[in-house]
Formats: sequence, C-alpha cells, structure tokens
Amino acid sequence: MATVQTHELSHKPPLRRPTEAEIRQAREAIRQLETAKGRSTTDQRSTIRDAEGVEVELPPLALVLLDQILNELAQGNAVELEPVRPLLTLAQAGEILGVSEAFVTKLIDDGELPCRIERDRPWIVFEDLMAYRAKCYEERSKILDKLVAQAQELGLGY
Repeated sequence: MATVQTHELSHKPPLRRPTEAEIRQAREAIRQLETAKGRSTTDQRSTIRDAEGVEVELPPLALVLLDQILNELAQGNAVELEPVRPLLTLAQAGEILGVSEAFVTKLIDDGELPCRIERDRPWIVFEDLMAYRAKCYEERSKILDKLVAQAQELGLGY
C-alpha cells in the first residue's frame, strides 16, 4: 500500500521532470502493479493507505490514470493533470479536438456541434464534444478501411 501525506495532495506541484530516483520508483511501481493485476480477481478493490493507516478506495478511473502517470514518469517525462469541466469554452473544445477556436465556431454554425449560451457566451457540453469526436474517429476509421481495401485490391502491399 502507498503512504500518502494529505498535505501533499492539497496543492498543485510545480511542473518538473522526475529525478532518476523517481524514475526508478515509477518503474518499480509499474512492475508491482502488473504483478498485482496478475493476482487480481474481478471483485478486488484498489486502495491506498495514508500515514495514519486509513485506507482509501480508488475508483477504477483513478487506477487507469495512475498507470498512465507512472508510465510517463518511468520514461523521464514531466506530468501535469488538468481537469476538464462539464462546460467548455470554444478554445478548450478546440484544444481537445486539435483545431482552432474558429473551426469550433464553424462546427457550431454548421450544426455539427451543439452549444449552449450562458452568460452571453457559447459553451460546449463535454459529452457533446466527446460524441462529436467519436463520430469523427468512426468516420475516419471507415475511410481508412476503404483505402486499405483499395490498396490491397491494387496490390500495393498494404
């Protein structure tokens, strides 16, 4: 079980690359988690224990994020967590999609992406943005499948 000091969780740490010791610790933690996953059953809970011995149960998503964090640290990368709110500005939506704010505005104007007007500003509902992104990925996947099939028919080696 991990020991977590509660004061360590109350503020955002400075962005920095991990030390060599932290990289080694992250690699060891990954190894230990992989071993634990191999022993786990479907009803096993994931918990951490604080300095006073109080156990805190982790939601499954937290474990997925912890795995991603540890993998990045093990590679020597700096890691920063940024929450995504339920209502997003056009700029935030554009950042998630990898497009400009102007393109998001065009998507709204074209009826491709719904928005909500609150406090005289347009807002994108997170779930609507994720649905739009999933639809785009699905369309791209279908197009790529067609291109691969055509390439195979033409004997292009794909």
